[in-house]
Amino acid sequence: MKRCFAKAAAALTAALLLLSGCSVLQESKAEKAQGQEKIEASMKRYNDQQSGGYEVYDNTTGELLESFVYSFDEIGFLAYLLETHYDGADYKEFSTGYEMYVETDGKGEKLKKSDERFGVYDRELSRNSRTTDSVFGLLDRGITDTQITENADGTSTIKYVYSPQEAGLTLEGGKISSYETEFSLNSSDEVVSVRQKAEGEYDGGEKYLSDCTIKFIEPDSVGVIENPITVEEESSDAEEQ
Repeated sequence: MKRCFAKAAAALTAALLLLSGCSVLQESKAEKAQGQEKIEASMKRYNDQQSGGYEVYDNTTGELLESFVYSFDEIGFLAYLLETHYDGADYKEFSTGYEMYVETDGKGEKLKKSDERFGVYDRELSRNSRTTDSVFGLLDRGITDTQITENADGTSTIKYVYSPQEAGLTLEGGKISSYETEFSLNSSDEVVSVRQKAEGEYDGGEKYLSDCTIKFIEPDSVGVIENPITVEEESSDAEEQ
């Protein structure tokens, strides 16, 4: 069975990709690995940018699993569009920063503010983890090998191989046997994509494989985010203000 970390993050106690909410920039006290300062510089840019996002691809199938684009308005409220495609199920989530819409397998709805799914995000007080450096999935512990490749065109890759046990990675109902991340940088030493690959085995003998690449959108390149969700009947929540 193959699963991408973007979906299986809950099964990993390290909560690696997208949903971790953890920032190595804020929490790390470990000695930095070779190349880590370049990666952290990109992570800081991602934290500070006004707009951006990413796409997540399954490297075994080429399938686009998840896309996320966002933009902060002039007072810091977050507008975004999240689209996911996992195990045959399609999901969309759109927010203007003031209104929120969701669509599951083609059925759209506008959420009332009383709905537990309704969320408003901003830059300072209620930050969406997908707009933070946690999406880079950088772990600064358990690195057993570092491989750096510098290309003739000025681009480069930084690959970290981990001891899953020392990195604190676990798999519910099984065990992670190997984990590695590879950061691709452009000629300006900016991270443009991250490949994350893990292998393991469930207790029953079934193999586990996660091999995905996160491709980042050009910083501050997002314009107006359009709402793709169609709602047949919108119910007003004016009384809930």
